[in-house]
Amino acid sequence: MEEGGKSTWLGLEGRVCVVTGGGSGIGRAIAVALAEQGAAIAILDRSQAGADESLASL
Repeated sequence: MEEGGKSTWLGLEGRVCVVTGGGSGIGRAIAVALAEQGAAIAILDRSQAGADESLASL
């Protein structure tokens, strides 16, 4: 299922997803993937700098 050039099969448009450990590595990759699906992302991480970097990449 495609809508506007992106897949909508997860149905995350307009949903809020909380990603723990989203400041780096797998957590950051998950946050990016969820954002690409249209979700609003809340990132939690022990490193404020890492969380800020993830936020900037979104």
